[in-house]
Amino acid sequence: HKNWGKRDDDQVPNFPGNEKTRERNRGFDPRPECGRGRGGGRGHYRVPGNNDNDDNDRGFFPGKKENNESNRTRKPHQMGFKALEELIDNDNIEEIILDLNDGKKGFKTLLGSTLSTDMIVLVVKLLAKICDSAFNASKTSILQFAIESDFSKQVTSFVTGLAIQDSKDKMHNKYFWKDIDDFWNNIIKISEHYNDLLPSSSCDFTVKLLKSVKFNIPPIEEIHSIHISDGIKNKRIQFDFSKKNKKFEFENSKRFMFGSLLCFTDDRFKTLLFGKIVDRKEELLKNGQLIVGFNSDMELPAGLYHKSFLLVESKVYFEPYYQVLTVLKNMTIEHFPMERYIIQVRTDTKPPRYLSNIDHIFTFSQPYGLNEAQDKAFQSALTREFAIIQGPPGTGKTFLALNIARTMLENNEACSWKDCWKQQMR
Repeated sequence: HKNWGKRDDDQVPNFPGNEKTRERNRGFDPRPECGRGRGGGRGHYRVPGNNDNDDNDRGFFPGKKENNESNRTRKPHQMGFKALEELIDNDNIEEIILDLNDGKKGFKTLLGSTLSTDMIVLVVKLLAKICDSAFNASKTSILQFAIESDFSKQVTSFVTGLAIQDSKDKMHNKYFWKDIDDFWNNIIKISEHYNDLLPSSSCDFTVKLLKSVKFNIPPIEEIHSIHISDGIKNKRIQFDFSKKNKKFEFENSKRFMFGSLLCFTDDRFKTLLFGKIVDRKEELLKNGQLIVGFNSDMELPAGLYHKSFLLVESKVYFEPYYQVLTVLKNMTIEHFPMERYIIQVRTDTKPPRYLSNIDHIFTFSQPYGLNEAQDKAFQSALTREFAIIQGPPGTGKTFLALNIARTMLENNEACSWKDCWKQQMR
């Protein structure tokens, strides 16, 4: 540069109010790269020479901070949800194994972290996929790391918690409930390959797993400690509601409703004792009390009157089912409707008898103003000996049933009332 060693407009003393000084303080230096000195002020300009590569001669400019990012410990990269999905969709298994063994991809870091339920299902599916690889050494290394890491504990915890998942939990576990069989098949596949590749390690792991299952049976929905006294069929039981949530009132809830089914056990459900709630008065509930009744024909086993029991309440309201089951229990085989399907559990549905008496069958499109779905159900009910029609509220099931009955009554000449009504309506 022609002005090296001379003062010009770019080489102005470093006074605080100077415009050039303010620009330097903002991180901008108008001087040539080779003319910037250590002090950033007058008389400290360096002539390019043998010391250009000296790391200790970097210079200092006001307003700039040393960059220590390279000296900080970086957090290990962890494989994400989308990367797992992409690997599962990849048909090249050997390429998948390379990615999983690559430390920069972060798969092993992922196995050591806390995973969501969907992530657990995806990892299990991915591990099952690499079991088809011909490179035993590579897949053995991955499977062994997965089994010995915290991931195996998370899978165990995930499996034991499936039995008590409610609808809200299932919303956060869509990948499992989307295809239940696929998950269990993947678990079996991984276990078989792990057992074949590392038989000694798998035996150690199996023993630990069995011990874990033995002592990790999850609690059921409603568990309370009660005692059954001698010589009675109805029993008042006492609950502790003192620690209940203030927002949840048992008096106004659907729990402990009249007729609700209760199950008692004192040996982890090896033997069962069933009862029903026969009284749930408000004053009893306020005191944490319920009246439980047992069937008059039930034989209470001896020796149970002074034991503690687990009580489990059914989520489904039992009373309507109880009335239906009582009627079915009192029927004889000769008068039992649809015995072929309900008792014998036959799945091949026969046509009703009245169709064999019809000489001419004509077609018609959507009678009674039925929509397409209703019309399909209408035809199924009239052409099958046994048909089940279901649907959400407001879809016209009652309307459809009335028109099925109307059609059968108006065509009583084609079939006898007895055969037609017995086979279709019951």
